[in-house]
Amino acid sequence: MRTTLILDDTMMITLKELAAREQRTLTEVVSETLNRGLRQNEVGAAEPWKCASFDMGGGFDYTKAWEKIDELEASAVAEKLDARK
Repeated sequence: MRTTLILDDTMMITLKELAAREQRTLTEVVSETLNRGLRQNEVGAAEPWKCASFDMGGGFDYTKAWEKIDELEASAVAEKLDARK
């Protein structure tokens, strides 16, 4: 089946280099690459990738972030009003 793909330039360059290095057509390389990627997402495939999280410290209670934002905005407005006097 024919179709049109819109790929970013670096990906296209990488695919073309791979095709040239392996002396294969671009179509073969793209098809194989897509098949490999799709097989990884099939049921029973390897565990999905998980992003590690890290404590960034700071000691800020993020559950009350909106209260802190309101407090900062109110003080900024008060400073502007005082500057006008």
